[in-house]
Amino acid sequence: MQFKEAMDAFYEKRREHFKSRRKDQKDNLDVKKGIIEQLVELADHEDPAKAVEEAKQLQQQFKDAGHVPMKFKNKIWKQYREACDVIYENYRSMGSDKGMDRQLAAQGIQKEARKQIIQEQKETDKLRKEITELNASIIQWKEAKTYFKPTKKGNALLDELQQKIDKAEEQVAQKKAELKEHNKSIDILSSSSAEEG
Repeated sequence: MQFKEAMDAFYEKRREHFKSRRKDQKDNLDVKKGIIEQLVELADHEDPAKAVEEAKQLQQQFKDAGHVPMKFKNKIWKQYREACDVIYENYRSMGSDKGMDRQLAAQGIQKEARKQIIQEQKETDKLRKEITELNASIIQWKEAKTYFKPTKKGNALLDELQQKIDKAEEQVAQKKAELKEHNKSIDILSSSSAEEG
């Protein structure tokens, strides 16, 4: 008799456990459906970079929500993946500036200002590259000058090299001044846009 009671108690507990587990899984399913709805709405967000930032938080919530009933597992996962794919595809289609755009969005900088900052950044990168190339040429020309011995009549090649050096140094100074202006614009855009946000 004791054995039967023990078995009955065991099966009762087991039934309660699975009933409670089914209830949890059903609740998890509702939570996950809600998250998918929010992700679907995010796909229409006018700012793809911000949409990705928000999607990341929702993705974490989706993971933390726990298991769903087995029969819904594949269906809910498929809906979730499709919703995420749309958001990330919108973001990818923004072009090659996405990494920087995302970084700026995370800093709370508005979309219009981000576009301008990225444009300014492209200019500064171009100027830096040009300055590096000019400096390399200056070093080469200065090195080349050491191979010539000045004569009383002067040396046309030496003069030519010096002219090249002078011109390149002028260009470097000019490009550094431009670089300073672009950096100033980036700072202004960054601080004013972040304040607005």
